[in-house]
Amino acid sequence: MNNRSFNVLVGIIGVWNDKVLLLQRSKKERFMPGAWGIPAGKVEFGEKAEEAVLRELREEAGITGEISHIVGTMNFMSKKDGNILHNIQINYLINLSSDDVMLDTSSDNFAWISPNDIDSPKLDDFTRTSIQQAFKRENHDG
Repeated sequence: MNNRSFNVLVGIIGVWNDKVLLLQRSKKERFMPGAWGIPAGKVEFGEKAEEAVLRELREEAGITGEISHIVGTMNFMSKKDGNILHNIQINYLINLSSDDVMLDTSSDNFAWISPNDIDSPKLDDFTRTSIQQAFKRENHDG
């Protein structure tokens, strides 16, 4: 019988000069190799989500930033080592400190995209929705 568990993730809508940072997952990654998406990662046991989102940004993109606010959540199911995971991702809008990206081994490439260009075929619906959450709120706040 498969084990079932929750996985809490954080996603980064990282903004620099009105552009959003996208990373292309390494083709060597087991989960979604080669896919384009926002930087994201797991919240470690005992870690605050706000700490995790800034840690993941440093680890994956080599840059820092300042949390603006939570923009929304996403849910998806996945499998890992025969276990079923219910993933809950908390997405944050992060004002990046620079555009000097230094990728770790989990990504092969990066790109900057205008929120107006999120219909790019590079993006899946999950990533598109995550970015839309951030900018729908921004437009309502202003």
